[in-house]
Amino acid sequence: VVGELDSNACPGGSEKLRTAAACRAALKDVGIWGWSWEGEENDRDWPSGCYYMVDDGVVFFNAHASGRANEEATPICGKAGWQAALPSTRILFIGDSDADGWVTEHFANSVNVAVGGYTCKDAQNYLADMLDAFKPEWVSIVCGENDLAEGTSAVKTAERMAGIADDVVAAGAKMLVWGCKPEPDTKSLHKKYRDYDASLRSMA
Repeated sequence: VVGELDSNACPGGSEKLRTAAACRAALKDVGIWGWSWEGEENDRDWPSGCYYMVDDGVVFFNAHASGRANEEATPICGKAGWQAALPSTRILFIGDSDADGWVTEHFANSVNVAVGGYTCKDAQNYLADMLDAFKPEWVSIVCGENDLAEGTSAVKTAERMAGIADDVVAAGAKMLVWGCKPEPDTKSLHKKYRDYDASLRSMA
């Protein structure tokens, strides 16, 4: 539920989001892409909880106990009881723009916290928090192309994915990994893509 501009209150029947994970889970439900996510803060000059900066098109989670209204922001709130259901997520989508831009809402009891532009390293950095918050049965992940585009080797990128797989399995979840897509604009990377995908198959 998106609140009103220049407000620090949630619309009737909804409540402030209490965690950054809940804030991220809410984005798809209100039609905001994951790449709008800017992170966490503790600032009394902005609405508490989850909020959207309209002009900049970015989202923050503000941990400040009270916060206050700001003419540039609108709160993002959850319908009563919505947050309580998040730890029973069946499918957690995580990774880069391929998942961020995909309409995953059609998958029942799923949460999409993918962020366009993310590497496997980025996914590793926030994976533990997401596994703890949502306790998914399945993790559907796509990452690697951005690592390779930044100059990371296929071997190192596969090592990052192996670390992700270890964490997912240790959390008791199953994992579905997406391969690379050989687009015409990325021909210079296709050899790396094939090497990386071969590593993924071997890992599986």
